[in-house]
Amino acid sequence: MSGSNVVSSGNLALQAGRGLDITTATESRDETHRREEKKSGLMSSGGIGFTVGKQSLKQSTDSDSRLNKGSTLGSTDGNVVMTAGGDIKVHGSDVVAKKDISLTGQSVAVTAAENTRTELTKTEQKQSGFTLALSGTAGAALNTAVQTAGDAKETDNSRIKALQS
Repeated sequence: MSGSNVVSSGNLALQAGRGLDITTATESRDETHRREEKKSGLMSSGGIGFTVGKQSLKQSTDSDSRLNKGSTLGSTDGNVVMTAGGDIKVHGSDVVAKKDISLTGQSVAVTAAENTRTELTKTEQKQSGFTLALSGTAGAALNTAVQTAGDAKETDNSRIKALQS
């Protein structure tokens, strides 16, 4: 039995001349997401300067998931009794009873199931063109002034905002 539910309001009894396998059903999910951005022409390079050229960004994400959906055997008001002439294997599944649970076989194994998820992200970035910016002492001073002015505009201080108006 895999990925199934068997529930009784009275006693639940399963018998097998050989073995009993209560296991999971596997659900698979594969996803692919892609994103692409392209820019060209005149672009800001931050500070005092600009870039003329092209930029492109490509991203792809592939994910694979394997989910194990377990079986449920149960009794809301009675016992659950499983008897086998061979082995009893309960994998990633639930056996639930209001009263007693009995598993009788040559061997009994109760094991957990694992879900897996694999994700692979690829990023490709290209840029071509040229950048013109101020550098040296004068450029650094001007960049600092521009940065400070930008930071001041983002303040929550009402006095600084009043000075900027």
